[in-house]
This record gives sequence, structure tokens and C-alpha cells, in this order.
Amino acid sequence: MLAPDTVLHDRYRITYIVDQQPDAVIYRAIDTQQSLRVLVSELPQANQQALNDVALLAGQLMGLQAPGLPQLRDHFAQGAAYYLICDDPGGQDLDRVAHNRGGPLPETEVLVDIERLLTTLDLLHGQPPPLMLGDLRPTELWS
Repeated sequence: MLAPDTVLHDRYRITYIVDQQPDAVIYRAIDTQQSLRVLVSELPQANQQALNDVALLAGQLMGLQAPGLPQLRDHFAQGAAYYLICDDPGGQDLDRVAHNRGGPLPETEVLVDIERLLTTLDLLHGQPPPLMLGDLRPTELWS
């Protein structure tokens, strides 16, 4: 895990941890070259082949715009982890929104989010070749 004020890849200064999962840590950071807020996803990988697989997928995602998913702007391996740098959409992920409200989201909001999710999945699966990202979690969709 990266500490606040760590500068990653000589460019991204970590400000704080947004979320920590067993397979990823999400940070808010500043792109010091462009003075922009970004999200940094740290994805630990077991071996070089896994790093290569993530690099291939990240290359396919570059430039792709999908509703509800932050746009990927950079990616790289460092040590045994792969890093994805995305635009920071501001706000909070859907999991945090539900937690802060103390319970489930209203049905009308959930239906809007489901439509956004299905539109995103349709876009990803319609790419040549289709992009399969695995599980999409509420922490990966932003409102």
C-alpha cells in the first residue's frame, strides 16, 4: 500500500486511500505534470504473465469512454503491481453513497444506475475483441 505524498511513476502524488479490496487499492492522487486530480488503482499481480495480461487489457481500454466508468488515461507496471490511472470523476462510488445514506438506495436511483451499467457492459462487450473485465463492483461505478 502506498503512503500519502508518495510520488508514483515520477508523476502521481498520492493524497489518500479511497478503497481497499483484497485484489486492489484505489487512491486519489494529483497528476503533477498536468495539475489534475486522478484515481490510481493498484492491482497486485502474482507473476510476470499476470502483469502482461493486465497490460494487454489496459491497452484495449485506453481511449474507451463508458458511462459511469472513469476514463483510463495512463497505465504501467511497477514492481509486482500494475497501476491504472483514471480521470477522477469527483463524488463517490455507489458503495460509499449507499453506506453514507445508511441503507439501500431508492429504486428510482438504482434503475438509473442499472441502465448505466448495462450500457457500459454493452459497449465493452461490443468492442473488437469483446472486453471482459470480470466483476464490476459498486466501488467501481461513480455517481
